[in-house]
Amino acid sequence: MLNNQYIDYVLDLLSPLGNIKARKMFGGYGIYKDSIFFAIIIENILYFKVGDGNRSQYESYGSKPFSYEGKAKKMVTMSY
Repeated sequence: MLNNQYIDYVLDLLSPLGNIKARKMFGGYGIYKDSIFFAIIIENILYFKVGDGNRSQYESYGSKPFSYEGKAKKMVTMSY
């Protein structure tokens, strides 16, 4: 279940970045700065978009990627 207080908390923390909004999507929320989609909240966990240039930094702090069970019970890992 999504906790609106947590979403409000995340938006407040990110507010120094400027125009930050949350939109419902995929059973969670997408986090946007202006029109740039850069994070998701799923099951009250915040995941930031990562790439080859910063993935190791997130991993060094113990962050795990967002993953879910897809078709045929195969695990799908996202770039968040």
